[in-house]
Amino acid sequence: MVAKFLPFLRRPKVLAKKDRDYQEGCVECEPLPPQLLTDQDVGSQWLPDDLEQRIDFLRALAEHSLPMPQNEAQFHAARVFSDETGQSEYNLDQWKDYLQLHGYSVQSG
Repeated sequence: MVAKFLPFLRRPKVLAKKDRDYQEGCVECEPLPPQLLTDQDVGSQWLPDDLEQRIDFLRALAEHSLPMPQNEAQFHAARVFSDETGQSEYNLDQWKDYLQLHGYSVQSG
């Protein structure tokens, strides 16, 4: 009767029953083959087409001995929208601000 009011006392029994039910109902499954994305699955307009801009930006960072972005979020943080060109572009000052915000000491020079 005490176990009725204290459900945590029944927990090992419930877990054992769930484990037994899982083992009895488990069937062998073959792994699915790897799926490859095609241009039809993901349109090329979705993919970043700024490879040349990234290379130029990384070269500029190397010239200034600054850390380089390591993932898409960091590359995104280094971009600003230019009203003159009507598109986003990588910007050293934006990247320096990001680095300082995350605790890096950036010397102007």
